[in-house]
Amino acid sequence: MVTYQKWTDDIEKKKAFGYHVTRLSKKAGVPWQVAACAGEIEDKELAVYVLKKIREARERLDPKDYVTRLALGCTGKKKRIITIKEILGEEVFSLLYCDSQRRSKDLAIYLLGE
Repeated sequence: MVTYQKWTDDIEKKKAFGYHVTRLSKKAGVPWQVAACAGEIEDKELAVYVLKKIREARERLDPKDYVTRLALGCTGKKKRIITIKEILGEEVFSLLYCDSQRRSKDLAIYLLGE
């Protein structure tokens, strides 16, 4: 059974995470949904660094590379995560938390430039 105290603590944690992600998003110049992938990183400077690497990867991505675009746009989570890992590199990807279907999709949409 969920008590009122547990419920309010959970709400406070979610608010704090949201504020943290908003600050990261503004510093790195990426959308909130993308910054949420790096919201779990404790060090703020490292999180901003990782988000800037994601922004740079988006700028480097060739719009005519149809194989990569198709893999990022696919509905399969595994193929999309493997492609994101190839684009960002293992070092940057290992710091992110985007194992869920929704976060990997948000990151893929951002990388596609849509």
